[in-house]
Amino acid sequence: MKAVCLLILVAAMAGGCQSRPAAAGADGRQVASYRGRTLTCDLPSTIRVPSVAAAAEATLRHRGYSISRSPSTEDFARVEGQAPDAGWGECIVIRVRQTPSHTRVEIVAQPLGDQTLSRAVLAEMLAVMGL
Repeated sequence: MKAVCLLILVAAMAGGCQSRPAAAGADGRQVASYRGRTLTCDLPSTIRVPSVAAAAEATLRHRGYSISRSPSTEDFARVEGQAPDAGWGECIVIRVRQTPSHTRVEIVAQPLGDQTLSRAVLAEMLAVMGL
């Protein structure tokens, strides 16, 4: 019985953690993958971190979130927003970092993750940036 329960648990975890790439943005050129609790999208390296951070803040404010943290440099940004009706530990965290080949955006709807919400936030961010 324990072996069957363990096998079911492992199978459920393996299937739930698969990356699910899908087009993002108005033109569909950006691809975002959801894995675990995190939505990841790689943008062209010509799009700078401060621009993405500004779009993240504008998007969260437009959706009614308050910005609780937003430290930013030329290479890294972290924007945290809380909805007015958020419970304990509920927030959206958007991380942006510059690499030599791309600008990576990661969105996590804390605490459990929410793919639909994360994709909606990313789509709005891309629209704000004109992508």
